[in-house]
Amino acid sequence: VRLGVQKTFMIDSCIWIFCCFTFLLFAFLHAMFHVAYIRISLVLATLSMSVFGFMMFSVKTMHSHSVNDDSFVVRLSPITVVAVFQFPLFFLCFCTVRLTVSVWMWTFFRNIAFSFSVLMFVFMVVFYYMVSPMVVAYLIKTSFPPHTNGTADLIREVMDDHEMAKLREELRTKAPRAYSPRSAHTSPPVTARSLIL
Repeated sequence: VRLGVQKTFMIDSCIWIFCCFTFLLFAFLHAMFHVAYIRISLVLATLSMSVFGFMMFSVKTMHSHSVNDDSFVVRLSPITVVAVFQFPLFFLCFCTVRLTVSVWMWTFFRNIAFSFSVLMFVFMVVFYYMVSPMVVAYLIKTSFPPHTNGTADLIREVMDDHEMAKLREELRTKAPRAYSPRSAHTSPPVTARSLIL
C-alpha cells in the first residue's frame, strides 16, 4: 500500500522520460495531423475518468471476489492501474495550467481562461476529498487476497519475522536473566538452539 501511494503521488525519473516522449508524440500529431491539444486533453480526460471508474468499481465489488478468483480485475497489477491513472492526470494538469496562466488567454479568451480556472479549483477540491481517498482505498483493498498471488515470498518473510518475534518473546519469559543488562557481560546469550539442546 505504501509503495502504491508513494508511486501515485510522486513523479520519478521514469515518468519524466515517458512524459518527454509523449510530448514529442503530441508535437508530431499536432504538426503532421493537426491534432489540437483540446482533442488530446479530451482523450486524456476520458482515460483518467475511466481508470478512476475502474478503481471505484474494483473497490465496490472487492468483497465478491473469492480467494481463487482469476479474473481480469484480480490479475491487473495495482501499480499498473495507478500509473495509467497518474500519467493522463499529469498531462491534464499541464494543459490546464498552460491555459490558466497564459497572458494571451486572459487577454483574448477571458471567459475560457476564467472557466478553466474555476474547473481547476473544483478539480483540486474533488481530488482532495474524493479521488485521493479512492486511490488509497483501492490500494488497501488490493493488498489482500486474491490480489497477493505475486507476493508469496513477501508473505513468507513477514510470517517468518512474526514467528521469530514470538520465539524471542517466549525466550524472554523463559529465561529473563539471560536478557537482563547485568547478565549480558557475564554469561553467553541464550539462543533458540541452546534451549532446544
